[in-house]
Amino acid sequence: GLGFIVRFFDIALVAVRFLIVASILGVELSPEKALVAACVYFVVGAAAPTGTAGVREGATLGAFGFDESMLALILAVSAADVIAAGLGTVAGLVWLRPDRILAQRDPTPSTPATPPPPPTTAAGGSREGD
Repeated sequence: GLGFIVRFFDIALVAVRFLIVASILGVELSPEKALVAACVYFVVGAAAPTGTAGVREGATLGAFGFDESMLALILAVSAADVIAAGLGTVAGLVWLRPDRILAQRDPTPSTPATPPPPPTTAAGGSREGD
């Protein structure tokens, strides 16, 4: 269903990221190899119980054999991933405003105190009935 479609586009986006970084670094990478790299990178990153740092890079490099140009490509893709995650984190923090929680402020507006009584005349009567 929908989960498959979301994962498909997620892996396709990672494959495009591999292709873009490969073109920037001047590494020859076919779309097929980019898709395989994206699948390994994504699946191992999602399944790694110790977190993604190093595990997905090592697995992706292992899928292609050790090649210095592939190592540079994989590390550059990981760096782009870190930058994207960092920007997303900052945007999320701005949106959620955790300063309200940290300052322990009450998010509900306080009710105003009793309104002041209407002004009266010197004779003690109300000004409304004059």
